[in-house]
Amino acid sequence: MKKQYLLIVFVFALLFAFACSEDSPTNPSTNLYKYTGYDSEGNKIIFGIITIVQDTASVVTGTWKFKPIGNCDNVGPQLGEGNYIGSLDSGKTLWLNLNPGMADNNVMLAGNFENEHFAGSWSYYGFPGLMNHGTFEAHKK
Repeated sequence: MKKQYLLIVFVFALLFAFACSEDSPTNPSTNLYKYTGYDSEGNKIIFGIITIVQDTASVVTGTWKFKPIGNCDNVGPQLGEGNYIGSLDSGKTLWLNLNPGMADNNVMLAGNFENEHFAGSWSYYGFPGLMNHGTFEAHKK
């Protein structure tokens, strides 16, 4: 009985330690960014949140949840929510594929990641190629 009690206490202590870890993806406040997307003319068209979790030195993953502002024609599958996969190049250039399970109909984000700020361009690609593009910025919350 005493061994079972110690095992239960150990398991809960271990779970608590992982849940409180600063690098844990279960603590989204450390990786949560406020996102704003703009069309090619600089008009605000999308807002939302994106989490950025650095899995290894060059691999990042996370989630996104974006909503439209005004006219959002032909922006591809970047409205709603999903998981992404991406890479961090040279510690500053971040490339994200918002739709990693699709062969086409993808939205890609590419930009510089510095001082808790991620900004660059988004591109919507379909079977014929580039279908639309704009810019974005994301600030740590």
